[in-house]
Amino acid sequence: EAKMHIQSNNPDLAVEHYQAAYAINPSDNIKMKIEKLSNQLQDDSEESEHGFDVELYNNFVRAAKEKLNEQEYIEALELYKNANELNPSDKLEKRIRKIQEFLESEEQVDEEDTP
Repeated sequence: EAKMHIQSNNPDLAVEHYQAAYAINPSDNIKMKIEKLSNQLQDDSEESEHGFDVELYNNFVRAAKEKLNEQEYIEALELYKNANELNPSDKLEKRIRKIQEFLESEEQVDEEDTP
């Protein structure tokens, strides 16, 4: 029955059935299925609670910071913009503006150095 609920997109009921099965016959396989479904439900809940994919947002921000550390400013800028599209914030907009200003100033220096 748990598999049927998974296929019909009712993970809550699937967890209940797996828990009942685990109570009767505790096995690592059933325990893993319960944990996997519970984690999925938590992720879904977190996404709906925040209104955006928190994990994806965090991945964008983490990758942007790495790119900044590697002085890959254009890539960092794009990643921050992606994060800001998911969850707009003043903090991200400020970072985006700073990177844009830096890139513009670098362009001006390059133009001045070109004969």
